[in-house]
Amino acid sequence: MRLTDLEGQLYRYAGKQTFAPAKTIAKADSVMFLCPACFVANGGPHGTHSIRVDFAGKGVPDDACIRNDKGKPVRWKVTGSNVRDITLSPSILLLSGCAWHGFVRNGEVTDA
Repeated sequence: MRLTDLEGQLYRYAGKQTFAPAKTIAKADSVMFLCPACFVANGGPHGTHSIRVDFAGKGVPDDACIRNDKGKPVRWKVTGSNVRDITLSPSILLLSGCAWHGFVRNGEVTDA
């Protein structure tokens, strides 16, 4: 499944715990997309939660960053130019809810 199928959107941190759309990875701090496991289970976007992934070396401060099960901020390495060719490293593992675990490579989203 493509990240674009999951309504993938790049965002930049806009301050005060808010995010604004960004057009390129160079200007983005995060990507948000619909959960692929729930998207399939729900037959589409209705009732499907979003996943936000913050980028390493970018502008999301620790107090606004996604956290792991120990409460520490986590960020992913990102390459590419937009949501069509984005690659994130390492894999993404949701620690609650549906517990999806997977990869985003060259804009393609796959289960681990």
